[in-house]
Amino acid sequence: MMPEDAKPYLPWIQRGIFGLCVLSFLVRGFLPFSHARSLPLAVLDLLAGAAGGMVVFYGFGRLREKRLMDNIPASKVRSVAMGFAEISGRAQEKSPLVSPITGFPSVYYRYLIEEERSGSRNSRRWVTIDSGQSTQPFYLGDETGKILVDPREAETVLRQTFRSVRRGEGWLGRRQRLTEWSITPGQRIFVVGTVGKTTDVIHAHRAQLAEALQGLKHDPTRMKEVDTDHDGQISPEEWQAAVAKAKDDLLRQEVARQASEPPDDDLVLGKGADETTFVIADRSEASLSWTLAWKAGASLLFGPAVLILMVMSLLARSGLFPARFAIPWESLFR
Repeated sequence: MMPEDAKPYLPWIQRGIFGLCVLSFLVRGFLPFSHARSLPLAVLDLLAGAAGGMVVFYGFGRLREKRLMDNIPASKVRSVAMGFAEISGRAQEKSPLVSPITGFPSVYYRYLIEEERSGSRNSRRWVTIDSGQSTQPFYLGDETGKILVDPREAETVLRQTFRSVRRGEGWLGRRQRLTEWSITPGQRIFVVGTVGKTTDVIHAHRAQLAEALQGLKHDPTRMKEVDTDHDGQISPEEWQAAVAKAKDDLLRQEVARQASEPPDDDLVLGKGADETTFVIADRSEASLSWTLAWKAGASLLFGPAVLILMVMSLLARSGLFPARFAIPWESLFR
């Protein structure tokens, strides 16, 4: 969603880019054919300019988040009001959860699996082949109580908890890089989001089932148990049987938990419908505010600079500026 601070400028940026495109093509129609051959380079200018615009909007978003955090006072769980709020405390698990790569207990995780591929000129690059994050709710507690946190669609600011490079399966397996970010039970975190009523119980059950099935997929030993006919392939029937078993196991756990624990609180901290800012961080409010400040500052300096350079390059290719202002993209592809 576009940051509110940037919306007033969006129509002008769109009109400016459109106008430059039209002007470039109109002027080019009256130029010699040798100039018209620079059309692909002008397209690169437009793409780079669009990327600069995206950086500008990203900067406005980070600036808006910082302003919100600075203007909203911190709340305690017991006295938190409905609406936008920020709370510091320790993470507590609602249901058992383990991270898929390390297998460590956690209340939230995010992971990234990349594979090394060959590029041009014998270069190497990492390509994402799998990524994901947990959606299972957890508790945020302080000395006054605890509140449920729904991590769906959260922007997370977390330190890496694991990174490793391994060789893929088989003789010709490519190298893979595994990265994980996680929040462990008892870890101190800071959350800013919208407090509302807990109404989506069905989602919580679905999230638990998704986490259980994801853990199953990442466990080779358990996947062999799913392959009942031992043909090395998981058929649709075998997978459906595994899903049914996971549902039964979760139902037993839920019944046992309800018999031993009091009902959950009826408040949840998550992403709001009107105010969409929702950040989960493993650092203090002051540290997070500083992080957002330098991200906003760097983006709002770099983005406009790229836009200006691309506009000058387009005008140079159209003959309205000296040719030396054109970006020499061709030298990058030699």
